[in-house]
Amino acid sequence: SEKVKFEEDHTDRMQSAELLEYSLLGMKLHIERKPRFWMHHVLLPMMIITTCLLFSYFIEQSKFDARCAINLTLLLAMVGFKYIISAKLPELSYATLIDGYVLMCFLLTFCVVLEQSFAATTLLTEPTFNVTNSKGKDVSLSVFGVFGISIWLGAHVVALCVLYVVRRRRRELDP
Repeated sequence: SEKVKFEEDHTDRMQSAELLEYSLLGMKLHIERKPRFWMHHVLLPMMIITTCLLFSYFIEQSKFDARCAINLTLLLAMVGFKYIISAKLPELSYATLIDGYVLMCFLLTFCVVLEQSFAATTLLTEPTFNVTNSKGKDVSLSVFGVFGISIWLGAHVVALCVLYVVRRRRRELDP
């Protein structure tokens, strides 16, 4: 079968203490992972939680307690989620792409909490712009919030396109 290949070989006599040649049987396995499970059960929920974090910028800057409650609740949800998925992930001595993504989500959370805390304690005013909603009311939007959500979602669109291209090329190379 194409999924399992056996190869016969022999050892080098010079590597044997008695200068003997031994038979070897090598086996190659073609293993393909199913990434949809990880995309649906890890990446998508982490993306949703982290994107919700950025919406805290749409709460008035003066309501730091409400912003902080949202951010810390989402951070707690992320920690619980990480705890649950760590049982499903294999214990490896190196970081996988999923580990890197989850770490990136935690770093973004840390940056948002840090920036909003700094803004609240130093009375720094976040830059905003006004938009008129469909009811004719002016709404003040945080530049950081709009920029953060745009960059965050844009990065995910680019990452999904790259994953699609990589998977397609792999399928073409190894049918």
